[in-house]
Amino acid sequence: DGSSALLSHDRAGNATKTAPGMNGDWSKYYQPVWDGWNRLVEVKDETGASVQKNAYDGLSRRITKESGGTVTHTYWSDRWKPLEERTGSSTTAARSYLWGERPGHRDELILRDRDTDGNGTLDERRYATMDYFNGTAVMNTSGTVLERYAYSAFGIRRIMAADFTRRSTSSYTWDFGFQGQFRDSETGWYNYGYRFYVPLLGRWINRDPIGVRGGVNLYGFTMNKSINRNDRYGLWTCEPCADQCNQCFPNPGDKEDCLADCRNEKLSMNCSSDGDNDGGSEEWNFGFEDYSSWSDCYSECINHYRDPIANAIGNLFVESANWGLSHVGNAGLNAAVGPTRRPGGNLGIGGTKPHATSWQHKLGSRIGPWGSRVGRFAGRAAVVTTVADGFWDIGLFIGCAYACSES
Repeated sequence: DGSSALLSHDRAGNATKTAPGMNGDWSKYYQPVWDGWNRLVEVKDETGASVQKNAYDGLSRRITKESGGTVTHTYWSDRWKPLEERTGSSTTAARSYLWGERPGHRDELILRDRDTDGNGTLDERRYATMDYFNGTAVMNTSGTVLERYAYSAFGIRRIMAADFTRRSTSSYTWDFGFQGQFRDSETGWYNYGYRFYVPLLGRWINRDPIGVRGGVNLYGFTMNKSINRNDRYGLWTCEPCADQCNQCFPNPGDKEDCLADCRNEKLSMNCSSDGDNDGGSEEWNFGFEDYSSWSDCYSECINHYRDPIANAIGNLFVESANWGLSHVGNAGLNAAVGPTRRPGGNLGIGGTKPHATSWQHKLGSRIGPWGSRVGRFAGRAAVVTTVADGFWDIGLFIGCAYACSES
């Protein structure tokens, strides 16, 4: 209803009251408690009762969670992947995780072993399946699907049996899910590393630790495009990959993995990899220096620029409605290419502003004065003719090959 009665923040921008509360009840709320490093150390319900307590190591990885009188200790790899969990003072694992090594993915869970009866033996093995980002099902050692999971665009989880009938809770205490992150059953929030994400809000509950470098909306989640984009550690950013991996990656010793992840993500999020905005849209920028081999650079360059060029060509039809035909040769084609610094250099096709053909200039000078209606018609015809000539693909292929050779 637009009321802020169930929402408040402290002066550091951390939420101190946020709805919904227990079980997604919007008449209730949680009261997060933060330490001096803006880390979530406790969550209380609307009555002030403690729901969860957290403790962290020096890298801000959560190493203990206390809930319902049980303390869970988490042991991490140098890539921020949990390897083992123990409960209380036990010296044996309650859960153990095995991870994949797919380039560009931090959270590709292969399997989880669990001690189901507390006798110190991992007696249950469950395999995880994923789509590109999300955990979608859990299987036994025979490959039989035991439980399935689906998500809303912003991560609200739906649990289903193998036959897709709905379940209210997981029969296997499975908390690996949306975007390969772990969900806290106490709150329904996802622990991304540096921040906790609330899927029912579609937002973070505290400011971005890297400030506006992650975007001007300090609480926004993946620029509201969570189907095609994911967040690495709660540090969403569009800064150059080299800077991002030096400044934001928790373990600088694993820089190559970070660079691979950054490159893959930037292909879908249309962010600049090289930091050279050039006065134009971010979707036109590409980090040629981020690639060690020519073939990788070339293929990613083609993928990166193909959609923006197609969009720009479509926009030409709008441009031609406002320009006389005498401008089509220069302004129309220039609009299709966008800002002048593009792959191709001075090749004149797919690179810097291409020259209009002589017939376009002649036709423009003769028909332009007749009025905007004729100009609009002829302008659209000129655009269609230019696209049909295939200049765009040729320029893209030559431009990427030239630019990757020079980088």
